[in-house]
Amino acid sequence: MFKIYKSGQGKVVRLTVAFLFQALIIYGCYQFYLWMEFTDLKGNPLWIARPISYLEGLDMDLTPRLLIALGSFVLLTVLNYALANYPKFADFLIDVHIEMTKVTWPDKEEILKSTSVVLMVTIILMIWIALIDYFFSGLIKLVL
Repeated sequence: MFKIYKSGQGKVVRLTVAFLFQALIIYGCYQFYLWMEFTDLKGNPLWIARPISYLEGLDMDLTPRLLIALGSFVLLTVLNYALANYPKFADFLIDVHIEMTKVTWPDKEEILKSTSVVLMVTIILMIWIALIDYFFSGLIKLVL
């Protein structure tokens, strides 16, 4: 189960995707932990938020919601590892890595030229739309 599928191929892309998924898992489990702060109508915590015991080394309460969030984290981390080594998904990421090595990236001069063209066209269109808006605003004020 813990064997890495085609371990030497597409390493950068596979690790990047796995780390991004893991970051989402960490954030999601933390938000899930915060979301489970359930209280009754009087503001008293429900069973899921009541402390079971106190963790002195971490200076925090051990609650069912903490255990549920940690369990979700472990389960999703194992699923993330399994997804990264799922043959179809891993082959797709390996192919992405191969195709990305074939891409011809533009040099700095070409990027600057393209960016300046985009900015100039954007400014011209912005001025054109502002003039049309001004014209139609005046026309509507005259009619009404």
